[in-house]
Amino acid sequence: PVGSENIVELHADDRGGLRFLYPRSGASTPQHDVANSGYIAGPQIGKAIPATFAPTTIAPGGVLTLHGTVENFGNRSELDIGHEFFLSTDPVITPGDYSLGEVRWDIAIGDAIEFDVGADMPPDLPSGTYYLGSILDPANELAEIYEDNNTHVYCAPLTVPRLPPQVNELGQAIAACGVPYTGPTPSVTHPLNMAPITWSLDNPPPGMTIHPSTGVISWPHPVRSPFLYTLIVRATNSAGFDTVTFYLGVDQGPPAIQPLAPQSTPHTLPYTGPTPQLTDPPCMTPILNWSLDAGPPGMQIDHATGIVTWARPRYRATPYTVSIRATNAIGNGIRTWQLNVTGLPGDLNCDGVRDFNDIDPFVLALSGEAAYAARYPNCDRMLADCNGDGEVNFGDIDAFVGLFGH
Repeated sequence: PVGSENIVELHADDRGGLRFLYPRSGASTPQHDVANSGYIAGPQIGKAIPATFAPTTIAPGGVLTLHGTVENFGNRSELDIGHEFFLSTDPVITPGDYSLGEVRWDIAIGDAIEFDVGADMPPDLPSGTYYLGSILDPANELAEIYEDNNTHVYCAPLTVPRLPPQVNELGQAIAACGVPYTGPTPSVTHPLNMAPITWSLDNPPPGMTIHPSTGVISWPHPVRSPFLYTLIVRATNSAGFDTVTFYLGVDQGPPAIQPLAPQSTPHTLPYTGPTPQLTDPPCMTPILNWSLDAGPPGMQIDHATGIVTWARPRYRATPYTVSIRATNAIGNGIRTWQLNVTGLPGDLNCDGVRDFNDIDPFVLALSGEAAYAARYPNCDRMLADCNGDGEVNFGDIDAFVGLFGH
């Protein structure tokens, strides 16, 4: 019997009769027929046994030794015949299964070649039961009279055991204090074979978690430390476990300033702004510098405290935008708020009321800043901006007159 279908087959020159008793004379018709018999010589002389392979249990990347026999049942010698070996998840071997490699044979008329072939297993594959087989002339390069004797499936299954996890090194990383941290995705040497894996942390600091399926570490609020955190990452499957050490440093985080409410100040008094506060001082200090990104002319900032001052606020119909910046060794943080400078438009003599006594000061304000400031040093020329366009000019006259009707 030959092939996976155990076909009983005679050599080509026996099919028309007994070749030794009645030999044919003259040229014969070419008949091509190679077979993948699936048998090898047994320990007893003259007795064949099914072809075998070893070992029957093997890890990914191991080397298999496959035994078998190929034969030539045709009446012509066949040269350079391909023979491919396959690994399958079912007992039906097809060219679409995983190829373990190919050898090529020269098979003389009536010859049988018993072979031992070494084949490398895939470097990684799921654990479980597999089947081995081979196909002679898999590409159908040879036109044979019989094609149904070329496939052989080994009788015994092949077992691929699940290996205990072996985690690749994770090294170390740096997180910013107060900034949510997501760690690297850990990996194992044979991810297909070792799956499924459950990940855990042996010694997480407060608030740190690990995803049990992916092994990714999350820490919503890393806590600053002068030393590296030593984290033990554990991978567990049905075959065992492995641990790896991951070192995590938590450095100073970039500044973040707490929100500041809108401010209001009269134009008659010097302005001192609020003291800015960091959202997480242990993470963000020391602050190297406070600076003023945006503000009205004349406003200043204390570079050590972040407090802004304005010796002489100027009235404006719309609020001023004030932006401050905190800088540390890691980065910057900006906070913005609105400052409203209050005053009574049209009260150009600053007596607290708007009346006809403001007409002459208003005219003086139209003449220019210097003349007005010399006469009214404690008052604000911008109170003459009665139309609210941010400038003092003749366009404010009608608006100034209109104020007296209210």
